[in-house]
Amino acid sequence: MTTAVPASDSRRALQVARDFVAELRPHQWVKNLLVFISPLAAHVMFQPGMLVHLGLLFAAFCAAASGVYVANDLLDLKSDRAHPRKRNRPFASGRLPVAFGAAGPLLMQTARDHEARILPVDSEHSAIFQALNAERLDTVERIILTASGGALRDWPLDALIHATVNEAMAHPNWAMGQRITIDSASMFNKALEVIETREFFDVEPDRIEVILHPESLIHSMVGFHDGAIMAHLGAADMRHSIGYALNWPARSELPVARLDFAQIATLTFRAPDLNRYPALRLCRDVMATRGLAGAAFNAAKEKALDHFLHGGIGFMQMAEVVEETMTRLDREVFLANSALTLEDILATDHLARMRADESARDMTRKR
Repeated sequence: MTTAVPASDSRRALQVARDFVAELRPHQWVKNLLVFISPLAAHVMFQPGMLVHLGLLFAAFCAAASGVYVANDLLDLKSDRAHPRKRNRPFASGRLPVAFGAAGPLLMQTARDHEARILPVDSEHSAIFQALNAERLDTVERIILTASGGALRDWPLDALIHATVNEAMAHPNWAMGQRITIDSASMFNKALEVIETREFFDVEPDRIEVILHPESLIHSMVGFHDGAIMAHLGAADMRHSIGYALNWPARSELPVARLDFAQIATLTFRAPDLNRYPALRLCRDVMATRGLAGAAFNAAKEKALDHFLHGGIGFMQMAEVVEETMTRLDREVFLANSALTLEDILATDHLARMRADESARDMTRKR
């Protein structure tokens, strides 16, 4: 399947590439030129093979430095998102998201082909992974993902159509980047996490549930066929799930807050309203279709969010754009295609952004 790449998508791809390079901090590599000083001073730098060795050493130091910067930014996500300047970094702002649901089957098959293990670092999936420790998947009855509900969770339903970007940004628990915070308010972030859970843990969609948990202290739960439920609790701090993955299979000490249950006193839950959060309904369609549906869903969501941020469509219209795009693409492309290639996924991503852009512009004209 091939399609023309629109200029807007080319610009976005270029911006993602720039963000990725910026995340690596290449300007810091200059300090690693010091590896050449001693050999130069000792008059051995131009001996046979020396420049090759020094080049490899320089590259190794640069890779190590960039790796440390990336790991540090991931570990400091919470504090960076609360910082007036650091919240604009690529990971903290959400400009470098990891949309597992877009290519989940392809990624997992590649891992199996190479006998590689993928470790989750998102808090919900890390919680599930830990709760499943040493358990057989056929004993799992249900997987329950928790969600804060976002900034607008207590608004009257009929008021959501008037919600502004700033209002959707007022998250009750987290200080995050703009796109991530609005995805939390619309629950598109949770919809993607549901899809990711289906792909990563290879469980049937009807065994995956979402529950609103305003305190954000339980990150996920796993229910077994004997009636037991294993819940993962912890402070709302990404350093835990990232630190767990970095230290796995060991469990190392981490500098995160310890919960005081006497002070917490109460944990609350409520079922999500699908009229308020249509993304949770749409993700069920994606899981039923599979194939290229995840790529289309994620791309349409990104483009719909762009239009909401620029004032072209309303808050609730983002889901309308996504649904309309998915329906249209299902007629144009066989989304259920299971013979996935990276080329198919990227082409579907481009086409979905084009169709979502057309849908959103049409809604703008009608407002």
